[in-house]
Amino acid sequence: EGTPGVMSLIDWSGEVEEGHELLRGIQSELDPPAGELAIVPYLAIQSITDKLLAPGTIHAYLKAGFTAELTSTMIDSLIDRGSQVGSRLSVIEVLALGGAIRDVPSDATAFPHRAARWLINIAGQWHEPGATEGEIDWVRGTFAALEPHLSGGAYSNFMEDDDAEAATAAYGSTLDRLRRIKAIYDPDNVFRLNQNIEPARHE
Repeated sequence: EGTPGVMSLIDWSGEVEEGHELLRGIQSELDPPAGELAIVPYLAIQSITDKLLAPGTIHAYLKAGFTAELTSTMIDSLIDRGSQVGSRLSVIEVLALGGAIRDVPSDATAFPHRAARWLINIAGQWHEPGATEGEIDWVRGTFAALEPHLSGGAYSNFMEDDDAEAATAAYGSTLDRLRRIKAIYDPDNVFRLNQNIEPARHE
């Protein structure tokens, strides 16, 4: 069903003409076999996969991690594992961080991984139930191949229930404070159907 490839989604938030000039230069330098340069409302960007990934339409399994640098050996691993993808919906996302994310102190909010430069999201997504085992194996194998290049930690939106110590990985140094807050507002842990933060227990 086609040839696997690399898709680059680059957005500019600012003055339109300045952004067009910058992005036209990038597009010309990359010379992709297909591409589009357009003004897209923020809501459209956020909802672009709503139909494709609507609840109940696909199966999915995710693992992700952060890295400070895309080294040549890591890029080799990304290409190698990407070439082994099964479902046409499965992807490895290399998401740029930095910028305004780093302007906020790491302990100011629940999200502590502000020093990371890249977020690597390995997303297995498929329709047929019979493909489940193979797709999960691909995600886990890809994560294992990339893990030596990762800097630790996790992103709570890209985790599964089988991730050991999920809250510690996602919230790191902010977890103790979050547990104390949870003990005040939700001491019975009613809101737990997520990457759960257990409320602190008073001895």
